[in-house]
Amino acid sequence: MILTNLLGTQGMSKGNLATFSLFFWFNRAYRAHFSAHSLEGFKAAQIYRIHARSMFFAIALALVVGTLSAFWGILHNFHVYGYSGRPAGDAFSAESWNRMAAWISLPQLPKVAASVACGIGLVFALVLGALRMKFTWWLWHPVGYATCSTWSMEKLWMCLFIGWLVKLLITRYGGAQTYRKLLPFLSAWCWVNLSSAACGASLAESPESRCIISGEGNPPHSFCHPWILEKHNPPASQNPRFRSVSPRVLWRLPAP
Repeated sequence: MILTNLLGTQGMSKGNLATFSLFFWFNRAYRAHFSAHSLEGFKAAQIYRIHARSMFFAIALALVVGTLSAFWGILHNFHVYGYSGRPAGDAFSAESWNRMAAWISLPQLPKVAASVACGIGLVFALVLGALRMKFTWWLWHPVGYATCSTWSMEKLWMCLFIGWLVKLLITRYGGAQTYRKLLPFLSAWCWVNLSSAACGASLAESPESRCIISGEGNPPHSFCHPWILEKHNPPASQNPRFRSVSPRVLWRLPAP
């Protein structure tokens, strides 16, 4: 969006616009960037005195295996079940190509105001980073400024606030020594929450699991799998492996 706002789409070729659309999968939302996870891996290797080259090969192997597994998994599930009763391959992909169609059918001129605002935000973030490096008491982080208006922050702000508040109270009233003593417990607490969430997601996605939907809406919202039966989804309801228990509670039967 920075280049399209700065240069406009009127003077760009269709090939360039198609390339931008292919990058939509990691530019739609900035909550799963690979660089952050890889840097955390190298930091963990440094703490536990693991050679950086070994961590690099481990990350590269995980990247290859994870990519191939994700491609196979999504294609298999879309082929067998569809995407929540819709044609396979829908999901968020339509957003990218609809935007490309709009760029081609209605070419845009450069957006001066948006480009200026982006430049001001960049300078402000650099200033925040410099102040945070200069003064230990500086509270405002440039990453917080960059992510404050994102969809993810809308869901995570309370968790981040509680973590910041707990750390502030411990360091202010207990000191650095108390903070170091509690650090293993707090780290273990984080790992327990992450592990429980991962196990819950794995159980919810297993073919033998029963996914419950409860609530109103059109369709009712579900935190289970996207191909489970929905009240307002006729294609999925034709599958004999699904059965309706009540208008508000539905589940997916085990595979035969």
